[in-house]
Amino acid sequence: MKTALITYCLIVFSITIHAQRVTQAADSQYIQHGGLHQFFFGKNYRRIWAQPVTIPLFKTHFGTHQFTPVKTGGGLQTVSLHLSDENGEDWVLRSVQKNPSKWVKPFWRKTFVRKMVQDQVSGSYPYGALVVPTLADALNIDHNHPQLVVIADDSALGKFRNQFAQRMCFLEERNPKGKTISTEKLFHIKDSLPNIFIDSITFLKCRLLDIVIGDWDRHEDQYRWYAVKLHDSVLYKPVPNDRDQVFFAIGGIVPKSILRLGFMKYLEGFHENIRNINGFMQRGFSLDKKILPHISYDEWVRVTGEVMKSLNDNTLQQSLQCLPTEVSYYNSKLLKAMMLRRDLLQHVLPVYFRHLHLHQ
Repeated sequence: MKTALITYCLIVFSITIHAQRVTQAADSQYIQHGGLHQFFFGKNYRRIWAQPVTIPLFKTHFGTHQFTPVKTGGGLQTVSLHLSDENGEDWVLRSVQKNPSKWVKPFWRKTFVRKMVQDQVSGSYPYGALVVPTLADALNIDHNHPQLVVIADDSALGKFRNQFAQRMCFLEERNPKGKTISTEKLFHIKDSLPNIFIDSITFLKCRLLDIVIGDWDRHEDQYRWYAVKLHDSVLYKPVPNDRDQVFFAIGGIVPKSILRLGFMKYLEGFHENIRNINGFMQRGFSLDKKILPHISYDEWVRVTGEVMKSLNDNTLQQSLQCLPTEVSYYNSKLLKAMMLRRDLLQHVLPVYFRHLHLHQ
């Protein structure tokens, strides 16, 4: 694991030392409000969003690659630019800045509701995806390798220039394990062909890691799957992606009151305590039901013990070293919460195990 961390950091360092660097905040809009607003809607990570960080400037010739913009994409919050490198490999630039307007019904988009939803993006930690490679390596979970960049105002962007110039993004390879398929296609293949299996143990490790880092948004579209050919069967292994909600936590009277009413239980947040594990796991529950019930309780206990041992204090601390140094003042809080949530895994395990089997 240490070798993998050193290699990853050397790759990032090699790229950044040769790239022009710029200083820019992820999004400064969340600190426009005073103390009263924060009392009602939470302090969240407003200061971190507004803190300028110095990172590489991305141009179509970046590092050892020559990129060609292909198309735009994205989900409910994130806009992205798909790229192809000189070898035809797929990459993506995923915006750090979020626009959750698609979450809001059209009727409310021109009202205070849209502004309130946008304000709550401040509960997302903008750079959380950067800690995942170190933690995933410790658990032998496959992953991509996000690099934090600002896109240059580059004419080579062509028709995408106006939309993406000067935007802070994560640069990621789309398929770090080669050819992959979606979760939907995985189950279509599994239902159609014999001797198709899913690596449920690794998937369980993924879900336990989600708990430690507070990543609630793990629906089936957040995974890709690659095939490993065995003697007379095929095993599909997961590659989790789209780590936008790592360390997510919201505060303030208004959001907390809404959560107490029982709405959106999965948004309980990244805190030192896990209040409702069944609610927190809700967004990934339908996929969990398809994969995890085949694992015995004894295996759950064994895997949980392995995860807790692998995510030791040193590993958790090393993962935080991949965050921008300008926001390191907050690392001690993140470390303490991860340590406590890791230690709670053995206590929440039987609760979620029973919950899964009660809903089969």
